[in-house]
Amino acid sequence: MNPFKWIVGRKRASQKQPPNELNEHERKALEGRTFQFANQPHPDFSMVWKDADYPPKSWYDIPETATDRISARWQYDDIEVAHELAKLITKEQFQLFAVNNIVGQICNGGFSQALYNSYGELAEDAVAGLEMCGHTELSRIVDGAFDHFGERPIPRSREQRIARLEDLAKLDEEARNTTEFVKHAAAVFIGTSEKWEAAEDEFYSLLHAKTHGNGYNAAFFQPLAEWIFMNKERLYIVE
Repeated sequence: MNPFKWIVGRKRASQKQPPNELNEHERKALEGRTFQFANQPHPDFSMVWKDADYPPKSWYDIPETATDRISARWQYDDIEVAHELAKLITKEQFQLFAVNNIVGQICNGGFSQALYNSYGELAEDAVAGLEMCGHTELSRIVDGAFDHFGERPIPRSREQRIARLEDLAKLDEEARNTTEFVKHAAAVFIGTSEKWEAAEDEFYSLLHAKTHGNGYNAAFFQPLAEWIFMNKERLYIVE
């Protein structure tokens, strides 16, 4: 695993769920930044559902492509743009987008990387999204892991998250102020890795379970794809 593959963001300044019903995790996610979501998928941000694509050759394909158009338009570290884009996507699309990104970050480099990178602004939304999609146990694990950050809800601001991670890693002033981006990230990842070691072991064990066959992380992707199929009207343009 390469923990620096997805160091992304600006350089430091230097079954079916009612669409408008919020659960506990969603309230936490929206605290301090309430989005207004669309009532139905917008053609500019939504793929057209094709019955011929289901079931897919790989369960990974459907979750990966369902939010492609959102991924192409989303601008991280820009709260104003986020507010405007949210008006054009449904709550289900947004939370699935968050799940795809945060789970991908954790798989690539652990919880430290997920919070360090710009994707971390979606941390609370991913917890809510995992519960929404039926992955309640993964939601519990991720939610508990984020408690070790010591501040909830997880800040949307990347600068605030990095400052907190620097404290958790006990970086000295020289390490905090280095202009070498990768060096700074490495110090944070190494300095905080033990805080999430147990949660990561539990997370990976569940993700890699063989409960749904031998496909790529099928224990995660097959139930997620099945949930997408059941809720496709909230995620796709269905003609």
